Amino acid sequence: IASWFCDPEDLSLFERNSPLPKGRETLRESWKEDLAAGPTPAKAVWYVACDTAAEPVAIGGLQTIYYHSGDCVLPVFVARAVRGRGIGIRLIGLLLDFAFDSLRLTRVTTYYREDNEISARLVGRAAFKEEGRMRKAWFCKGTHLDMMVAGVLREEWAKRRNVLQRELDRKTI
Repeated sequence: IASWFCDPEDLSLFERNSPLPKGRETLRESWKEDLAAGPTPAKAVWYVACDTAAEPVAIGGLQTIYYHSGDCVLPVFVARAVRGRGIGIRLIGLLLDFAFDSLRLTRVTTYYREDNEISARLVGRAAFKEEGRMRKAWFCKGTHLDMMVAGVLREEWAKRRNVLQRELDRKTI
């Protein structure tokens, strides 16, 4: 998946903390803490979605998990070649199920760039509500853009989950 993070323009849609493309070793090092097993509950969990040939097509996770307060941050990245096929919404749904059913969290937060209409629609489909705007918090291509903050509560996802499941076609698994 390291090659997905080599296009600065594409990367800037999803990642605000990485101004430069990441190579394989840099990516591995930056995720080392998230992926390390330890005696305490995980601060992050990551999943890779693969196609029928076992090739990665998307990655998503739950980061900054606070078990006491019951919240976390949800990032998702879908490979450019397979965007628009329903993989992102399905991965978000699986992550929300895991967050609310297995981890028993109360809320999940996500962030996206103000001009990223695709991410705005995607998280809206998953019952996320816009909760705020961090002015000029996302630097991209020499410009500061607003960062949108969106969140979904357990009960909001519970209401939306079955409706969304009926809306999705069966082509993408």
